[in-house]
Amino acid sequence: MNSLAPLIEEAQRVLAEAVRHFGLKVDPASFVVTIHPAGARQALGWFWAGRWANGVADKLNEINLSAEHLKGDVGEVLLHELAHAENHANGLKDCAGKVHNARFKAMAERLGLEVLPRDRRVGYGFTKRGPEADAFLASAGFKSEVFALVRGAEVSGKKGSRQRLWTCACGVKVRVASDDFQATCGRCGGEFFRG
Repeated sequence: MNSLAPLIEEAQRVLAEAVRHFGLKVDPASFVVTIHPAGARQALGWFWAGRWANGVADKLNEINLSAEHLKGDVGEVLLHELAHAENHANGLKDCAGKVHNARFKAMAERLGLEVLPRDRRVGYGFTKRGPEADAFLASAGFKSEVFALVRGAEVSGKKGSRQRLWTCACGVKVRVASDDFQATCGRCGGEFFRG
């Protein structure tokens, strides 16, 4: 039987380890890890403050992994969303809509992410793993292989087309007639993933 439980458990474990490793203020018990469809926003993940309650006074925050993008760089997405969680725990506003500001950039870099140049649509929202993030994920024993389960029907260019949609984390999309497309984005240097 297939289940999302191992994916959520691994995400929770790595997030808790990251809090300890990087000496963060955020309490890992203050957020709920979820896996939901990206919907129209097509985000790889998100942090949503105060989205959950469990009968106590303090609301719980959500760190979500988008179901359609689980074959992407989940380690990077977890650290990206943890940057938002830490900023929230410190009372810092790091986003206005989709636009990530310099506070986000500073925290993402503290967590070992490389922040790509500012984009007019998302500010400093495009990130990728840097050497420090790679070293942390390796030392934490991050099991990326558990994230092989992915939601969504196969995407094609038109009915009967053999073209598949491939997307980069920065939003660049290409259609290729291959199920085994391996390329890096000329815009951000990230790898393309299906969907």
